[in-house]
Amino acid sequence: AFNLDADNFLRRDGDPGSLFGFSLAMHRQLYPEDKRDPTIENKEDQWMGVTVSSQGPGGKTCAHRYKRQKNVNTSLETRDIIGRCYVLSQDLTINSRSSEDGGRWHFCDNRNRGHERFGSCQQGLSATFDKDFHYFIFGAPGAYNWKVVRLEQKNDTFIDLEIYDDGPFEAGDETEKDPNKISVPSNSYMFSLDSGKSLTTKGQLTVVAGAPRAYYSGAVVLLKTGGESTRVMLEEYTLKGEGLASSFGYDLTVLDLNGDWEDIVVGAPQYFEKDSKIGGAVYIYINKAGRWNDVKPTRIDGPADSMFGLAVENLGDI
Repeated sequence: AFNLDADNFLRRDGDPGSLFGFSLAMHRQLYPEDKRDPTIENKEDQWMGVTVSSQGPGGKTCAHRYKRQKNVNTSLETRDIIGRCYVLSQDLTINSRSSEDGGRWHFCDNRNRGHERFGSCQQGLSATFDKDFHYFIFGAPGAYNWKVVRLEQKNDTFIDLEIYDDGPFEAGDETEKDPNKISVPSNSYMFSLDSGKSLTTKGQLTVVAGAPRAYYSGAVVLLKTGGESTRVMLEEYTLKGEGLASSFGYDLTVLDLNGDWEDIVVGAPQYFEKDSKIGGAVYIYINKAGRWNDVKPTRIDGPADSMFGLAVENLGDI
């Protein structure tokens, strides 16, 4: 007798009139193709799909626990959780002729190891596109003691536009790799991401990054590129959360709520107040013409134990 799971099953449908499924047989593949190379990588528990993002035609998916390994089964074996992202074409396949498509997006590979540098990079815990689809934006919270964001592009069409030198840009400086240039403290876990071009200066790209463990309550950092002659991302403003361990910045979104400048909504899913029934909060920041130091947010509280604010998203005009 067999125990058949009637609730969780995989269904395949044939074309109308095809009599698909008329006969069945059990088949076992003796020599399945394994494209992994265990001498240099480990894909077990890599969490492929931990984040997915689409630009409409085409998109990307990441596995932030993808590992690089060396000297396997020796006393010198090393394993680094660098993370990895894949970019796909509009039909969700990999175009081998494209410089963008494929799994070559792992910028922490072959960098200095150790958790204080890039050995626990975990690139791809978050990933998004800027609104113009010019850049890929990656969160790599494990680098530099848990605090890196990177802005990158590989687009062959830029050559036709005579754009030859455009990044990548990185918190900490892609060239100098200096953790002291990152504005948040160690163990901030900066990973949630969004961006906009009307946040601090009209027309300027600003990356908004949440760091839910910064300053013990969480923070959101507004970053800009350092200019054509640098590879650094610089802090413009930092919004700090309230309440110990509230995870302010765990998720965030950029949107325009009143038709002028872009605003920011921030989740703090572990916000609480003693002897209250609050279980998480969402903060709404209405932009005052780029003067974020003048903004006092509106807080919306969730019910007890709800972790309200764990995810926030811009649904557009509904």
